[in-house]
Amino acid sequence: MRRTRGREVALQTLYQKELNPGVGARWINTFVRRRLKNTPQLLDFTKSLIAGVEEHKSELDQRIQAISENWRLDRMPPLDRNILRLGLYEIQFGGEETPPPVALDEAVELAKRYGTDQSGKFVNGLLDQFLPGKPGALLKFDNNPEPAADSVVSSDTSPEPPAETSTGEADSSTSAATGETGE
Repeated sequence: MRRTRGREVALQTLYQKELNPGVGARWINTFVRRRLKNTPQLLDFTKSLIAGVEEHKSELDQRIQAISENWRLDRMPPLDRNILRLGLYEIQFGGEETPPPVALDEAVELAKRYGTDQSGKFVNGLLDQFLPGKPGALLKFDNNPEPAADSVVSSDTSPEPPAETSTGEADSSTSAATGETGE
């Protein structure tokens, strides 16, 4: 199995944890094991992504909020919010194992697959600002999560977050995010 599948399962887990904060470690372990069919390397990778995003959630949210002009984090669709967290975590902490451009590409692909028509562009527009080597890259985590003045995106170029979906579409996106078919 490819690591992309591990990222999908990590996203599904993070999404479920956000919508159902009471889920415990036992549920998470069972869910991840079943999805990944007990593939040891992929299980470890996926669990490390989930644990890493959870451990750094506050920092990740501060960074995402600092660059998402005109959009509060709590107004973003939960799926996109978790894709951004997962992508930024890998960009920041992926090291040599996951180069930042690969982490960005994987996050965009998750957004295209599970999000709305605009999710891929939205995720790409925000996470691209964290890539090393970009002017004003926002890579370092410190006590001041505000971006440098030269790294702020003007409101003319801020990516638009995906539109909220109707009730019927929300049901199908929830199913897509969890991989459940409802059958």
